[in-house]
Amino acid sequence: MPVIGNSRTIKRGLLFSALSYLSFETYQAICQAAVVHAIDKVEEVLEQADYLYESGETEKLYQLLIQYKESEDAELLWRLARASRGIAQLSTTSEEEKKVLVYEALEYAKRALEKNESSFAVHKWYAICISDVGDYEGIEVKIANAYIIKEHFEKAIELNPKDATSIHLMGIWCYTFAEMPWYQRRIAKLLFANPPSSTYQEALKYFHRAEQGKSLPKSTLEAPPVLATSTSPTSAFLLHTHNICVCVQGCKYGGSKLLQQKFATFRKNILEAKQQKACCFLANKSQGSSSTHRGR
Repeated sequence: MPVIGNSRTIKRGLLFSALSYLSFETYQAICQAAVVHAIDKVEEVLEQADYLYESGETEKLYQLLIQYKESEDAELLWRLARASRGIAQLSTTSEEEKKVLVYEALEYAKRALEKNESSFAVHKWYAICISDVGDYEGIEVKIANAYIIKEHFEKAIELNPKDATSIHLMGIWCYTFAEMPWYQRRIAKLLFANPPSSTYQEALKYFHRAEQGKSLPKSTLEAPPVLATSTSPTSAFLLHTHNICVCVQGCKYGGSKLLQQKFATFRKNILEAKQQKACCFLANKSQGSSSTHRGR
């Protein structure tokens, strides 16, 4: 009888162990399935967000991504920072709303950086958002932020040397401080022992490097740091061309008053000529597109 009793106990123990193992395996399978589903969901949202961004659907993009403002995913967060900035730049956004959105964008970008320091896009948009906040923080903070902006643009370029946007923006950073008026330089020196500085040669190097990509990405149009702004593919192209022209002349004349006097007319003429050419091109392209659609 003791042997039979022990046999039953052993069988029950084995059965319990088997059930426990199966339960654990089932639990793991459910968890893995949930993780896979979550990943698939994030990928789907990212794909949709990128489509809306490229389509210029700023408000729809923001409405899509704001649902994930509590997310821990860096890819979602930096895109939300970009979308918040996009809404802030709309003409229909009030100054009060713009300020709130600018600070929210920086917060999203900061959280994205905390989650993933290996993403070039995170560094790029963090730098851009810091630049925006500088408009509300005063000249001292704005100059101090310039160091941080440069650091993160450089990191973005290091992580992705082929990203024309980061390279172009780094060029604008250099261009901004190369062209800084004397009185602003004096203020900067009063505030900082070693204020940010650059040269036309350095700016030109970045502009030429960005130009090797043959075209300017859309994000370049909406991400000018420190001073410059632009709102359309045409203006971005003109800004890029203009910056190169001015940097070439700056290298030649050392950024003196002669630069401003001698090339004021040159800059105006080159911009008007390029704009007229670009508008003709876009008009022809639009007509060709309409004919193609009618043919279909």
